[in-house]
Formats: sequence, structure tokens, C-alpha cells
Amino acid sequence: MKFLLLLFPLMAFGQGFTIQQIENAPIALPVDFFPAEDPYEGIVKPAIKKFAPAFGELIQIHELPQDYRKAQLTGEVDFTAINQLATKNKKAPKLKVIEKIKPAGEPEQFHIYLKKGTKVRDLKFNYTKTIYRDIQVKAVRVYPSAPVFKIMDKKDHPRYEAKAEDVIFINETIDLDIRPKKYEVITKNKKNKAYDKEEKLEHALSINSESWDSSYFAVLTKNITTQDASTLKLNYKLYHLWDFPVNLGVLLSYENGSWDTDWDWNSIYWGLGLKVPWHLTSWVTLEAQLTWQNSLFFSLAGKENAYKLSNNHIAISVEIDFKTGFGTYFLDALYKKIYWSTDEQNILVPANKRDSSAIGFGVGIKFKSIINL
Repeated sequence: MKFLLLLFPLMAFGQGFTIQQIENAPIALPVDFFPAEDPYEGIVKPAIKKFAPAFGELIQIHELPQDYRKAQLTGEVDFTAINQLATKNKKAPKLKVIEKIKPAGEPEQFHIYLKKGTKVRDLKFNYTKTIYRDIQVKAVRVYPSAPVFKIMDKKDHPRYEAKAEDVIFINETIDLDIRPKKYEVITKNKKNKAYDKEEKLEHALSINSESWDSSYFAVLTKNITTQDASTLKLNYKLYHLWDFPVNLGVLLSYENGSWDTDWDWNSIYWGLGLKVPWHLTSWVTLEAQLTWQNSLFFSLAGKENAYKLSNNHIAISVEIDFKTGFGTYFLDALYKKIYWSTDEQNILVPANKRDSSAIGFGVGIKFKSIINL
């Protein structure tokens, strides 16, 4: 309805004009359409709408040369000109094989100490297991800064793998006992010298029960009994531990014994000892010991008589140590040969009866100390 209302006035207005008259009619513009002064001077002018460039302005038109057109007319088409328009194919650079640079250093063999609870990886079955006790093993490090150690089996083949950060102690050779090394530092001035020395000592306390051959006592007291004598002995041993596997020590003992219910004695001994240790595992050590002791006094007393005697003996013993969280404990077994003498001139003992033998067993505890010199 609105459209019809607008259409009728327009038709009425256009009845007096032709199309040419309408096209040639002048256009009336406002007087100030072209102002003398720019109304936007000093302020931001309105943005001028930019139209998109034509397609021909965006592309580069390649015109074929005149020779190609002539060849096209004669039927002899040469595509050289077209090929020149195409971009040249870029050749892919040839790849060079670059070998990975190996870290400097050759594989080194070590003996590493792994703490209880350390995790190692089985290289054969590719699974991780946990070590249930402290252990010292043989291992190889491929290069000095390698993050892992390869643990060798009995045939010197890599079997397990441990992280370098889990290794507690590393040494190049196995020692019978791991001891701190001694260092000497000498300054430029010869008068000033500094020594960093540590002396490690081992203390052992034990109690031994021994059974003695009583043939010497029988001849001495003219007793016909053949019963063995029994003793209870308290020992203190002090050994100096050093780099050499044979350790030297001193011994001090107190002994109380009895024989044939009527005789008993008390004695004190001092002596020297040598021992050689073998570390079977990280917590078990086997030691062989050779000791010599001499009595400071020996008093054999009975109900009616008393004798002042002296003896010295050589003993061979085997000792096994067990290292635990509460200390080092040991068991030992010994055999010794005893040589007797008396200070009393009126007592004569046959030469073949002047020595006797004994066997014994003991138990004890050990601890170590360090002296800084």
C-alpha cells in the first residue's frame, strides 16, 4: 500500500519530462560544497575509503617474445621461452653423515661400593631390583663422566647397571681393608710443613675358655691324676691397622684356672701378635692370628703347697668377625703350645714334661679408633 502511495506522485511528476531531459538536467549543489577554507584543518580528517586494486595491478603480465609468435604462426613451436619463465628448481642440499663425538677417555674398571637399598637395572632381563645389603662389586665406567656404572659378573661381562649418583665409594684396586691414605703437603718455605696423617687402631676384648694338658702339673706335684686343667681368660688386643695386610699388635691377658679341685692359679700375660684379615663380604671377615705371650707371674697354689712358675706360649688362632649395626662381634678358636719353667732349685722336672698344650674357644667385641698425628 505504501509503495502505491509513492508511485502515483512520481508518475505524475514525470509526465512532463523525457528521459533525455532528465539526464541533461543540471545538478544544483549547495553554495558551500567547495568551501574556501578546509573545515578539517588542524583536526583529524575523516578517513578516505580506499578501493581494492584491480586484478591486473596485482599480477605480473609476461608477454611472449616476437620469435615465439612467429613460430606459432608457422607451426614450429619452441617452448624455450616458456621454460625460461618457470622458476628454476632448487636442488636439495646433500646431507653429510656426522658421527657422534664420543666423550674423551677410555673405559675404566673400578671396584664400587653400593649401599643397602640401592636400585640396579638388570641388563639381561631389563628390570630393576634393590640390593638387600651393602656390597662391593667390580664395575666399568665407559667414559669418565658417564652417568652409570656397568656391574660385571663372574665372567667379566656387563650384567647390571647402577647410577653414578648411587655409588658410595670408588677405588681402583681392592684392598684387604679400606683405610685412609696419608698425604704430605710441603709449602714453599721448607721450614713450614704440614702433615695429614691418621693412625687407625683396632681394639678387641674377648673371653676365652681353655682346656690344658695337666702333665706338667702332675709331675710337679707328684699327682697321678690325668684330669685336664680348665682356665678362664680375659684378653685385650690392640692392633695397628696400616696399608700392609699383616697387622702388628700387643696383647694383655688375665687368667684364672683350676686343676684337680685342689689346685688353682692366677696369672697375668703380655705379648705380641700378628694377624692377616680376609674380607669375605662387606660384613664378614676371616682372620688368622699368630700370638706369643709370656707370664708376668704365675702362682699355682694347693691346700698345702704353692709354686711360683713361669711360662710362655705360642698360639695359632682363627677368628671370624661379624659386622652389625650394633658393633663388630667375633668368634675364635685356638691351639697353643706352653713351655714351663720354675724358679725353685729343688724341683726337678724331666725335659720331656716341661711343655704342654691347650685348646680354647672365645667370643668378643671389636671397635676402632683413629689418632690424628
